Amino acid sequence: MPIKVVALVQSLENHLPTSIKIYQQHQEISDESTTTRQNQLCIQYGLRAKPNILDRLLRERHLQTPQDVYHATARKIGRLLKLTYDYSDRV
Repeated sequence: MPIKVVALVQSLENHLPTSIKIYQQHQEISDESTTTRQNQLCIQYGLRAKPNILDRLLRERHLQTPQDVYHATARKIGRLLKLTYDYSDRV
């Protein structure tokens, strides 16, 4: 390849959106035949060999809100019970 074409390709690669780069990196990892080479590429790119299943989930704030309230309330109740228990031990 002539030097100008290589420079143009490298310039275009630097301006690709992140999701396209990650997709290409995942393709490169999955195309490797040996597990050792896949692990090396995973370390190099900071990716997993297989995408995490939770990456496909979207956070729906209206569905998540009741869970947030539950956890906040449960934490306060747990703290109240602990304080009550510690107080009763002192008396």
